Amino acid sequence: MEPILTNFVFNELNSDNPMMRARACWVYGKFGSINFNTDHLTNVLNQVFQNLSHSDLPVRVEAAIAIDGLLVHQTAIDFVRPGLETVLRTYLKIMDDIDFDELIKALQSLVDVYEDEIAPYAVSLCQTLGNAFLRLIAAKGTGDDEDQETCLTAEGLMTAIRNVLRSISGKNYDLYPQIEEVLEQPLLATLTEQGQIAVEDGITCISEILYN
Repeated sequence: MEPILTNFVFNELNSDNPMMRARACWVYGKFGSINFNTDHLTNVLNQVFQNLSHSDLPVRVEAAIAIDGLLVHQTAIDFVRPGLETVLRTYLKIMDDIDFDELIKALQSLVDVYEDEIAPYAVSLCQTLGNAFLRLIAAKGTGDDEDQETCLTAEGLMTAIRNVLRSISGKNYDLYPQIEEVLEQPLLATLTEQGQIAVEDGITCISEILYN
């Protein structure tokens, strides 16, 4: 598979056509777990990282998801680490523009991989994820009009919040007053009928805050 990627996909990561850039990122994300040549992987990571700041939203989205697909490699983990702040900031900015389940899953993976380094970004992550959760449960509808895709995305947001809280549990106690403030309304919402899709994760998050 790698020769196909090298010969036909890699150059499109720098294409003048945004659709081809986005599609190239998508392909590398889908085949991110193959056994790459180290030089090829490093070059791919450079290009994908640059596409995180592309002017077209679909390119940024697919680049963000591609990074998640490539993080199965230690080379990728080491490559992203110095730019973790930029990557997280980009994820949060994209989430202000679009609610996308795959992007939320990618963010969850990022938090898991860099669990010991998430603390400086915990408050901003919780704030953005919590605001997005409130926005989605208000928009999902009720009864027969309930949008199942929106429900799944909202549930994923609360799971991501839970993962952030677990990554700092038992340490960084100074962050909890700020976290409690930004999560008060999202967590209360999980205890209502409208937000009950995420009640299990919501109760887990409340327990984490109370414990710490």
